[in-house]
Amino acid sequence: MPADLGTLGALERACFTEPWTTSTLSAALSEEKYVILLAREAKRTLAVSAFGYAIGWNVGDEAELARVGIHPSLRGQGFGNQVTKALLEVLRERAVKKVFLEVRESNLAAHKLYEKSGFVEVGQRLNYYADGETAIIMCVEL
Repeated sequence: MPADLGTLGALERACFTEPWTTSTLSAALSEEKYVILLAREAKRTLAVSAFGYAIGWNVGDEAELARVGIHPSLRGQGFGNQVTKALLEVLRERAVKKVFLEVRESNLAAHKLYEKSGFVEVGQRLNYYADGETAIIMCVEL
């Protein structure tokens, strides 16, 4: 999947105010513990080659859901839910039992997305983000 680095980087920059760097994405693409799913449109009518993605990794029977991004022009259509569930299924196939994530306290749309997939709040990390915002820690058991 190294050929997808440019696509993944473009989506990351379109989706997040604090995007992962190209070197971070490149390292993720080359490490076995990572799961990176790209959502592509079958008909290719979009100006982008992929419109969404999910990134996670596991160590043993625990995993982290690190990123879910959907191109801003296509949000609110259920694609985030689809890529999240697909990532959870891959992690389940890897014998993962628990998946954790951190989400900005103010990102209510993401909270709803994760709750649809069964995640529940299990804690907080105060001043987690560079701007001082709190992260909500969520977990789902597979």
